[in-house]
Amino acid sequence: LYSASLKMRKDVKRACRRCARPFQWVCVSGLVCAHGGVSPPCRSSLSLSLGFHRQCTVHDFRNRAVPYRDGWRLQRELRDAKVEEIKQTGKTQRDDAILLQHSPVYTLGTASTTANLRFPFREEELLNPEADSEADKEEGTERSRPFDLYRIERGGEVTYHGPGQLVLYPILDLRAHQEDLHWYMRSLEEVGIRTLARLGIPSPGRVEGLTGVWSGNEKYVAIGVKIRKWVTMHGLALNVAPNLEGFDRIVPCGISDKAVGSVLKHRQRGGREVGA
Repeated sequence: LYSASLKMRKDVKRACRRCARPFQWVCVSGLVCAHGGVSPPCRSSLSLSLGFHRQCTVHDFRNRAVPYRDGWRLQRELRDAKVEEIKQTGKTQRDDAILLQHSPVYTLGTASTTANLRFPFREEELLNPEADSEADKEEGTERSRPFDLYRIERGGEVTYHGPGQLVLYPILDLRAHQEDLHWYMRSLEEVGIRTLARLGIPSPGRVEGLTGVWSGNEKYVAIGVKIRKWVTMHGLALNVAPNLEGFDRIVPCGISDKAVGSVLKHRQRGGREVGA
C-alpha cells in the first residue's frame, strides 16, 4: 500500500537504513521493514520529509473474517490510546493500520438514511458496536434483515462488508501528516488507485463529486472515515473477491445508477481467476 504523501519517488530508498535489507511493504505512513526471521523484527520507517520519521504498526488479520464489533473495538482502542497520548504528551510516536476481512455485515453512517436498505427491518434491530450484548441473537428471536446491521460514527451511506473484501483501517495522527480532511480522503483514494492498478484493473480513478475508486461504471473501493482530535478511524474497503450479492440488498453508498465491481469479477470477464 503506497503512501500518497510520498511525492518524490526518486528519493525513496528501498532498503532499511538499520539493517540494509529490502522493505517488504509500504504502509500509509511510509516504508516498513519487518522481514522474517528477525526477532524482534526491524521496523524502521521511511523519512517522509526533512526531520520527519514515522513508524506504523500493521495489525494483520487479512486472512480471516473478523466480526464487525471486534474490528470496531480494536479501532476504538487504538484511537483512544492515541488521543490519550496526545493529551499526556502533546504528540504521538507512531501510527497503526488494521488489515482484515469482515464477517457479512451492513453498516450505516451517522447520517445514513434507511431508505437505501432493500430489505425490511425493525428499528430495534439496528446494532450498536459499543453494546456488550445483542438482544436479537437471543434464542427464539427472529430477525428480518439478512445480516447484522450497525449504525456507526463514520460518514457516508450504507455499505456491505464480507469475506473476500480487504478492509484497511488506518489509525493515524493527522497532525503528524496534514491536518486536512480533504487531503486524507484523496490519499485513501490514491491507496486504492495504486493498488488496483497493480492488480491489473483498467484505468482506476476518481469520479467527480463522488468518493471512492472506480473503473468505468463500477465502484471497487468504498471510503468512510471518522476523525477525533485529528486521529482517524474507519477507512477503505477494496473488493477483491466478495460475494457481490451482498450489495443487491442495499443501494451501495446511496448511489443507484452505478454498479459494484471486484477484482475477481473483472478477471473472470477476461477469463482469468484471482490468485492467492
